[in-house]
Amino acid sequence: MTERPPADRPFRPAFLPDTLSQPTPEFAWRGAGRHGGPANAVTPLLEKLDMLTNCGQITLCAGVLAWTAARLEGSTALAASALELAQAAFAFQIDGRYVDRDAGDVRKPVDTPPAQSALMEVMSYQRKALNREKYLESYYAPIMQTFHASHITQRVMGPEHRPAFVAWFEQAIERVQRFARRPAEPFRQKREFPTYEAYLAFIAPHRGPALPPELLDPAVPYAAQDREALVAAFVATLDWRRNRYLRAPDAMRALGFVGAPYPHLKDPA
Repeated sequence: MTERPPADRPFRPAFLPDTLSQPTPEFAWRGAGRHGGPANAVTPLLEKLDMLTNCGQITLCAGVLAWTAARLEGSTALAASALELAQAAFAFQIDGRYVDRDAGDVRKPVDTPPAQSALMEVMSYQRKALNREKYLESYYAPIMQTFHASHITQRVMGPEHRPAFVAWFEQAIERVQRFARRPAEPFRQKREFPTYEAYLAFIAPHRGPALPPELLDPAVPYAAQDREALVAAFVATLDWRRNRYLRAPDAMRALGFVGAPYPHLKDPA
């Protein structure tokens, strides 16, 4: 099992190349909302992303966001917030009450400067995916968020880094396909179930279990039996005081969380 960095170190997945921010990115940019994937076409990428669990989609979107932030970190101060949001996406899968998706710099993307506009747009897709009611307690997965975010990320990579990103993304999708596929089961309305608990039991395999960042790292061997230990190790890296999107323990308990959400840290409560 890969050793985790201590909680006081910034979140930066090991699969990101160290030189990703070099050279300074230059890319054609016509403004926000103009560089996502095709809106009305079933592309090979959409077909690959189909049938993944909600947590699988959120995981891939977080990986894409991390690549974008690392590529643009020398061009916009927003990169630090973006990496925090990517980390929060993994905590969100464990319990949606970990994350306040509106706490940071995620706003409607501006059109310029290009680096800030592109990163804000990818962050906005991740933020949309971190909707507890829509994607964590729901049958439907945020597939289009991952789809559009990945197109923007390829654009900002440029010829220097695009091949590495594409190779990583293809491998990451294959790993998520292997370990986080949803059942081939049609949608059913809430009203078809006798209780809300019965509905949650129906959507549970579509949501899927929380996934660790290691699933996205092709260099790290991964087996299904490792998931719980890796997720627990990930929790031990979290610190709400160092990530603007993570809620403090008392705020989580006010939302109904039971217990200590950060057991490795001194709980102010």
